[in-house]
Amino acid sequence: MQLALNYKLLKKPKVVLVTTALTVIAYNTLFYFHPANQGWLSGNEFSWPNFLHYLILEQYLIENITIAIIFVLIRNYARWLRLYSLELNPVAISRYLMRFLPLFLVAFVFFNPLTQSARFLLNEYTNMSTDIYLYDYVLNWRLYFVYLIPVFLGGYGGLVANLVILHNKQLAQTSEDIEKLHAAQEKRYPRRLIAKDDWGEVPVNMGSVIWFAKEDRKYFAHTIKGKLRTKETLSELESSLDPSKFVRVNRATLVNIDYIQNYSFWENEKYILRLKDKDQTEFVMSRERLNKIKSQLD
Repeated sequence: MQLALNYKLLKKPKVVLVTTALTVIAYNTLFYFHPANQGWLSGNEFSWPNFLHYLILEQYLIENITIAIIFVLIRNYARWLRLYSLELNPVAISRYLMRFLPLFLVAFVFFNPLTQSARFLLNEYTNMSTDIYLYDYVLNWRLYFVYLIPVFLGGYGGLVANLVILHNKQLAQTSEDIEKLHAAQEKRYPRRLIAKDDWGEVPVNMGSVIWFAKEDRKYFAHTIKGKLRTKETLSELESSLDPSKFVRVNRATLVNIDYIQNYSFWENEKYILRLKDKDQTEFVMSRERLNKIKSQLD
């Protein structure tokens, strides 16, 4: 099964907040509840107010910056490598996750200056020493190894959660498409429509229509014999025609699948669709619409 990937989930503030909370809880649980660190609870310096202050302000509040930057890096890294589809099997998923390992190993360089600047302002506002800022915060490479575990927890946690949510959405969409297909199979679709040319009304066979389009608030059928005006809107045509034959490629165009010549990547998750007409007409469409067309072609 092929999963269409996108990374929109990692743009949502709620996802950043939840991922940060889970990462902070997991990391502090691993560290403070390790058998070697059990003495800290009974130590003279421990107090719950201080611990909660540390956990909420120094950890959760500031590490939201870290997770937000990591998610920005993931989205740009995936765009750079064009990671937009994934075969759902253990080997392919493992390889997909491992492709992000180099990013997570260098992510510290990107988030550390901002994260540690925020921590410096929180802790050292009474002593704004440049030396402390540089050598205890920004240029402290010991922090690199301290951050490796939370970076892996937050980064891979976000990636896995994104895969699970996308998979569930795709399953739901597939079920919906199957229901629509079953309903469509029971429905009879018109084989002809009545259009108009310069002399009058013309019966048009649906098989001869290459695409329907909206142009200047008017609607046209582009057929193998020429361009004819229709009285039906694109929405009316889309709801009445066979969805296994006619698909929407953008807001203003409904295309006959039988006349698709090819499609190719353009830019910014947009694709070019080319038709088999004499002019090799091209349309720009989104990845989501392309995936729907590809599912119709299977």
